Amino acid sequence: MAGILVGFGTKLSNGCTSGHGLCGLARLSIRSFVAVVTFLVAGLAIATIIYHAGGLGPFTQARYSSTIHYDHMITSNICIALGIILPFLGLYFRIRAANATVKDTQPINTDKVNGSNNFERLTSNSYFIKDQFIVFLVGLIFGAGLLVAGMVRRSNIIMFLALGPDWNPSLLFVLGAGVVINLIFFTYMIRVMKEPLFGEKLFNPNNNVIDIRLIGGSVCFGLGWGIGGLCPGPGIMQTPIFTVDVHLIWFPFFFLGQFIANKLN
Repeated sequence: MAGILVGFGTKLSNGCTSGHGLCGLARLSIRSFVAVVTFLVAGLAIATIIYHAGGLGPFTQARYSSTIHYDHMITSNICIALGIILPFLGLYFRIRAANATVKDTQPINTDKVNGSNNFERLTSNSYFIKDQFIVFLVGLIFGAGLLVAGMVRRSNIIMFLALGPDWNPSLLFVLGAGVVINLIFFTYMIRVMKEPLFGEKLFNPNNNVIDIRLIGGSVCFGLGWGIGGLCPGPGIMQTPIFTVDVHLIWFPFFFLGQFIANKLN
């Protein structure tokens, strides 16, 4: 239930704690503000109800720490291998996309004043290496932040959402610190830099529509978040440490939820 609600909700509302929370709030987006309040209320409500109803008992560190009692080196090595292979797959699909663009665009513009054509730009070694390095660096920083802050532990998430004697406010400080840092950098980029150092333009979403998809998706995400204690980021971070409940149950239903929401969209 938790996986399908999180997958459905994030797809329908176009965001989660990272998209609407860390990024949307930092952009001062009204749409993201509504989404964050909605999924926080839903998550707090369901987790608190479960806590006080006694269905799962007190939320202790042991219950939600997903303790591993076997060697997980195989899954770790698979993740390392994927980390090496995926950039080359990215280059392959990038070249295919550029080829399709070149075929659909006649004549090809190679004027040096207007810049090189899309194929040359996308497949150039310097562009590819630079792009992949930035993606890797951002992912590394984000993942390290989740680990250091303890946001990969489901117990920390549940103990924040469940209002009771075990309440843990750490998530509030992590989210607040991230929003403040992003607010400073986003404001500087939009008002001072005007354009990125590496790229063609800044992508600053301006959709402020508050509709049933945003509200309904945020409610679904909040309920799934409060039930399972996982959102997409921490779920992905647990990939190297295989657990049945996360990888064989939560993830398949997460993707099922995304599929259903995509069909509705």
